Amino acid sequence: QACTPSKCLCNKVQGQFCGNERINPNCRNDHVYECNRSTGKACDYGYRKSCADCGKLKC
Repeated sequence: QACTPSKCLCNKVQGQFCGNERINPNCRNDHVYECNRSTGKACDYGYRKSCADCGKLKC
């Protein structure tokens, strides 16, 4: 699955995470993102059921 550019910002720690709209409205709760440690921007992998269900990569 392609990771598309997004307006979701991250803490420059490389890795995947579920979005949290309370922290940043551009990071959708039910989407998984990959943080880029050099830019501090995250790309969007799209919908993930576990993010929707419990806000984590694994429930």
